[in-house]
Amino acid sequence: MVVVDYGSKWVELFALKDAKTPKVCKILKNDIFTRWGVPAYMVSDRGPQFTSQLLASLCASWGVTQKLTTAYHPQTNQTERVNRTLKTMLASYVGNHHQDWDRWLPEFRLAINTAVHETTGVTPAVLAMGRPPTPPPLQKKSKYSATRRLLLKTKILRKGEKLLVQEEEDKSVERENTLKENAPPLKLSGLSVEKLQELCKELHRKIDIVDEARYDLEIRVARNDVELNTLNEKVVSLKGKKRPNLKRVKKSGDMLGGFAEAKSTKADFKANLKTVKKEEEKKEEVTDWRKNVEAMSGMDGRKKMFDAEK
Repeated sequence: MVVVDYGSKWVELFALKDAKTPKVCKILKNDIFTRWGVPAYMVSDRGPQFTSQLLASLCASWGVTQKLTTAYHPQTNQTERVNRTLKTMLASYVGNHHQDWDRWLPEFRLAINTAVHETTGVTPAVLAMGRPPTPPPLQKKSKYSATRRLLLKTKILRKGEKLLVQEEEDKSVERENTLKENAPPLKLSGLSVEKLQELCKELHRKIDIVDEARYDLEIRVARNDVELNTLNEKVVSLKGKKRPNLKRVKKSGDMLGGFAEAKSTKADFKANLKTVKKEEEKKEEVTDWRKNVEAMSGMDGRKKMFDAEK
């Protein structure tokens, strides 16, 4: 039984003769919940031991939300990746002795938890405990003859070659399964010419969307490169040039006082100009033309005009 922490990638390994529900519940309670704390949720496959009522009641009593992976899609569960690593380690250490494979589990657990994880970039032990565990003392190198060293190296290389071939085959199978799931083959048999043309147009439309996105990204990268090159040229051009020395100017109290007086005088002069202009505007009053017309109309008005001409 394999238990993996989603945050730190810490691994716990348990050897079981049969994965029955009571044993699984006992391990979760005694070795996981009471030792590492109660998790917020638990992801498992759809095995009968994980879908039983006993495990559901245990999770409910401890406040754990149980989640099940999608059928025929084990990649959701991180324990599948650990199982692949364990298979390689067991094949390297156990060999043909299949009766005592469980005695290697503590060493395997230490090796996995002290190795740098690809996703986090650090070891699971550092994330889980805050520091790396103390490693075991190094064993003294035994003296081997050249023939024995060559024999061991040959065996290791042969074993490594087999493991690499097996890994490539597993990757190819996994890639094919992913393609079948995400990109199923097109059914072209029995389609008319018009439907085939529509299908081709739809495929080209999707390809054009990807090409446009790729072109936009290339343009952005090119612009950023131009800006970086321009900044680098400016930095290089500024290197070795002597900056001018700036002098600090101090203003004394007399200078500040004279500046304040000049400013106040200027403000008074502007205020005087405004008051004089207002007085002149008041003096120049324009008479109403209606009053002049009424005064000059009739015989009296003509008499006044005649007297004024004299």
